[in-house]
Amino acid sequence: DELARLFNISKDKIFDVPVAIDVKTINEVQRNSNITREKIGIKSNDFVLISVNRLVPEKGVEYLIDAFQILKNNIRRAKLILIGKGYQEQQIISKIKSYGVSDSVIHLRNLREEELYGCYSISDIYISPTLQEDFIMSIQEAMACGLPVISTGQGWLVQDGINGYLVERRNPEMLAQKIIKIYQDRSYKPMGEKSREIIKKYDWDTVIDKLIKIYENTIRNKH
Repeated sequence: DELARLFNISKDKIFDVPVAIDVKTINEVQRNSNITREKIGIKSNDFVLISVNRLVPEKGVEYLIDAFQILKNNIRRAKLILIGKGYQEQQIISKIKSYGVSDSVIHLRNLREEELYGCYSISDIYISPTLQEDFIMSIQEAMACGLPVISTGQGWLVQDGINGYLVERRNPEMLAQKIIKIYQDRSYKPMGEKSREIIKKYDWDTVIDKLIKIYENTIRNKH
């Protein structure tokens, strides 16, 4: 709508081509990863959340830490893998310490690709607390790795009640509530399978086929 207004053109001249992801390669790297729960200090029966973000205000990580503190009062064996770095890092670490949950948070700053996908593999839910409205690549990665997602946006990827839940921005209580719901319903495995199904339409091969058809139709109509 914005582009049509800005350039005064018809909407039928604008095509939506989604950001693609290499599902096959991710699955292969995931299978070959040597990351285990034991290696990073997580027990086999722990309930593990993961979030991959730059530690900057627009990513909303501070609200995730608020939600995790609420969660720990309800699910004692909850653990959080927090991957990322940024200028808000010390503030985030201080908040984790002030809540007394440092023993339950694993903060990793720099990871190789195989380590990153390995961390997705040993987790139960992906959390995206972002305040942004743009595309979040880590949600795609988590879905390709078979995780349900709780997110503050990206409704085209996160189908509410199907492969996760959408929650309000800056609302740690609601975020914690939805995490608890997935835990109590034991729905993280079936929701994770739904994520794998949904992400197929964002696979490189599918997106490239769509793009080729757009070019072919455009050339055909031009002549």
